[in-house]
Amino acid sequence: MARLARGPSSEVLVVTDWNRKVGFYDPEGNPVKRDDMVLNYDPTCVEFIPSGQFLLIGGSGRQVTLHTRLGTEIGTVAQMDTWVWCIR
Repeated sequence: MARLARGPSSEVLVVTDWNRKVGFYDPEGNPVKRDDMVLNYDPTCVEFIPSGQFLLIGGSGRQVTLHTRLGTEIGTVAQMDTWVWCIR
């Protein structure tokens, strides 16, 4: 799954996979971070907050976490009873 965020300074493409990794790329496909972010759960949904400055990630960990646009985790914003499949 992939999401594109347009911010005031640049665009960032976020790509997740079933290997519990999250990658950050520019529109040409070049990595904007040296290493992919590694999660301790399977990501099933990624959504940028409308400003493009923050990222929400949900999945098999049964929670939604808030991150900066380049992946620094800020904290948990929702705890669920089941996997999170969609964030809106």
